[in-house]
Amino acid sequence: MRFLTFLSLFIAYAAWGQTDEAVPIVYYSFEGGMVDDFGIGDRDGVISGNPQTVCGILGDGMAFDGQNDFIRFPDNFSTLFSQNFTFSFYFRPDGGVGEQQLFSYTDACNDPVEFEITYNPQNRELRVEYGEDDMDRITLSSILNPNRCWYHVVLIRDGRRQSLRVDNRVMDEAANLIRIDFNNPGTFSISDGPCVGSLYNRFEGAIDEVRIYNEVLGTLDLEDLYFAPESILTPDTLLYLGGEVDLRVSPGCSNQFTWTPATGLSNPNIANPTASPDTTTTYRLQFESSTCVTTDEVQILVVDPDQVGCEELAMANGFTPNGDGINDVFGIANPFVIDQLVNLRIFDQSGGLMFETSDRFANWDGNYKGNAVNPGTYLYQIIYNCEGEEKIQQGTIVLLR
Repeated sequence: MRFLTFLSLFIAYAAWGQTDEAVPIVYYSFEGGMVDDFGIGDRDGVISGNPQTVCGILGDGMAFDGQNDFIRFPDNFSTLFSQNFTFSFYFRPDGGVGEQQLFSYTDACNDPVEFEITYNPQNRELRVEYGEDDMDRITLSSILNPNRCWYHVVLIRDGRRQSLRVDNRVMDEAANLIRIDFNNPGTFSISDGPCVGSLYNRFEGAIDEVRIYNEVLGTLDLEDLYFAPESILTPDTLLYLGGEVDLRVSPGCSNQFTWTPATGLSNPNIANPTASPDTTTTYRLQFESSTCVTTDEVQILVVDPDQVGCEELAMANGFTPNGDGINDVFGIANPFVIDQLVNLRIFDQSGGLMFETSDRFANWDGNYKGNAVNPGTYLYQIIYNCEGEEKIQQGTIVLLR
């Protein structure tokens, strides 16, 4: 019965995973201030004004002044939006007034055949609208978290359904009776469009990593696109009294870091200090760059090992075996509470056994027969003895590289 239960859980998680990496049809990295298309469509842009090259999500981004800066893409984009698609980009608003045009693909202002993405800095509303006539159209929107610098936005159309994701979370969804076709002879553009100067202002801020896929991306591909800028990557952590944990943050544009409280930290003014608190502590980090200030926090739960029971084992929900010395292995965090480990087994999404041990102190390094396994979701099962009773604990672990 235990094995059947385990397999049923495994099948559910296996259906969620994927192995093939998606390739964008269009990809603008803005590296070096260029608008060359690094996808497979070769749709280069044409710059107007003097947008500045700034620190971005991956290398350089492009900053627009809200007045004269914009980009137009003369090639036809209709085939990209005539089928299912995933549209992903990062943007950093820097102020300005009025509703601002982020992206536009329409032939004339108020044309019912349109595709518009706008941002209003007054109420922090991101809005997506597209349609093929006055009746068949959708509007998706999200009020953005004020405590962020960069936002990651993903728009997905899957048949008649569409969803808007911000920072790896679904914020709005809609469905139509038919699949909307907004094919038109207009020009795809950034910070420009037929309604700029009347309904909308130009965008003031930075944009980076614009990607368009001619498919609906799965969960793992969407997670790969999210780089969590200005965030603490170390998850809330269980720490046993006398231990320590290295706090790790995502790469970004910040050059000043302030951790509070400073108690138990090796240095409260660097990005990645070591934490060794004596009591449970929530650390708050302020990231500061020349354009933005934001914060994030992480909780370090400190427990006395002499007061921990064996009813529930402490297991991480993710690890990154990339050799950086931080969260590189997966195993039982409190092995000393176990009387006897019968086995710890880890399975991949096809049911293959990746790792097995009866040593309660052993850890999995993310390898199988000496080779690194693919990133993804794996299932673990632990059978152990606790105060004379056999117990089973199982769950999922996400491997990231």
